[in-house]
Amino acid sequence: MPEHNRRHGIQTLIDRLMRAAVADLQRLIPYYQTDHVDLVSAATLTARGYCSAGVFPEGEVNAVRVIKLNGATPDYANFRELTELPWASRWDAIAGSLAYPTSGILIDPRVREYLVLPALTSTEVLEISWLGIKRDFADAEETPFDEDEADAVADYVKARIARQIDNDLQMAGSYENSYRSARKALYLRYQGRAYIRPGRGANQAVSVGEYTPVETETFCPEESAPGEGGANAWDNLSMSWDELLTPWDSLT
Repeated sequence: MPEHNRRHGIQTLIDRLMRAAVADLQRLIPYYQTDHVDLVSAATLTARGYCSAGVFPEGEVNAVRVIKLNGATPDYANFRELTELPWASRWDAIAGSLAYPTSGILIDPRVREYLVLPALTSTEVLEISWLGIKRDFADAEETPFDEDEADAVADYVKARIARQIDNDLQMAGSYENSYRSARKALYLRYQGRAYIRPGRGANQAVSVGEYTPVETETFCPEESAPGEGGANAWDNLSMSWDELLTPWDSLT
């Protein structure tokens, strides 16, 4: 009975630990901080006069635009650009009294809050492209993780469960050492890849410039020898979040 009580509601803890481990890997290894695209509907934004107000994800915002919906599906060929307007004009934008172009976005100096003008309608979505640490993925969304990353995150989860639930410090230490070793191996694997991430451009119509990956040296997976085409072996490497969870099925 005590064992059962300790594990009551453990799935919530597992989900939280998985997010923490995924964030830890992305924080250490920038390669995992891939391009993310969020589609934000009008219903999830706050109405502020003539504007729709929202909060950016915690990362580097590359581009923002409004896309028309064709039924429930975004029509990517039908969109409107958003000119970046001064944040100091936000009250005029909310009141609908701007004298210059009235289709744009106002971004606060911390690049956290934003106002879209005019307000989004039910037939539009706001597309936000950004780079950063992402903790939650949709079921059908591709991730930059492979089986090795899944094993590493599983060690992280089991280490915390052993320490917090089972009070088994020996097993916790063993899993923690396994996680550190796996994390180090992943870091060494991807340290040869560097990325150019442009800063915000003052004269650009939407938040920031395009993100361009650049390899500083040839990257060869372990099963490929240098010069044998290993640099392209990971190009199609992706897995759904459901596949990523597979190694932890036994924990539930």
